[in-house]
Amino acid sequence: MKKSSWTYLCFNPLFIGAFLCLVLLVLVLHPYIAYDEALWGYIGRAWTVNGLVPYLGTVENKTPGILILYAISEYFTTGNFIIERFIGALAVIFSSYYLYKICKRLHSEFAGIIAMCLFTLTSCWRVMDGFSLAQTETFMVFFSIISFYILIQENSKYTLNTRVFMAGVFWGWPFHLNK
Repeated sequence: MKKSSWTYLCFNPLFIGAFLCLVLLVLVLHPYIAYDEALWGYIGRAWTVNGLVPYLGTVENKTPGILILYAISEYFTTGNFIIERFIGALAVIFSSYYLYKICKRLHSEFAGIIAMCLFTLTSCWRVMDGFSLAQTETFMVFFSIISFYILIQENSKYTLNTRVFMAGVFWGWPFHLNK
């Protein structure tokens, strides 16, 4: 039985991914700033403008990576929080893409499409602070998904020991920075 072009379009991962990118773009342009974004933006500004080094001149218990992201953004675009959200949206998009690949490999393409849609749309919920995509959790989930994807690669040019090491680096890197 031949699929209609409408069915093919609705279940095409590229089309669904493009639609999810548009949803995330709307969230990136959300006009309000969250508490964490304001705090990290302040620390980034204090670091770049006043020379107050995080953890010494300011108080925060988050990872250095998120503070570096906000400091770089403050350095290039003063007071703009769109860049951090855009990078967070890219992390969500790549996470959903690798979830699609994981589920396609372990089960089926339809399972991959469902996982991609559920993950992206769940990360947009208000309960999850969906409009504020530049959260530390967004990047931690991204690195965790990448590490799992590295582990399940059977036909890789790398040996199992190398893949386990690379997965450990990707998994542990954001968590190690949290200490």
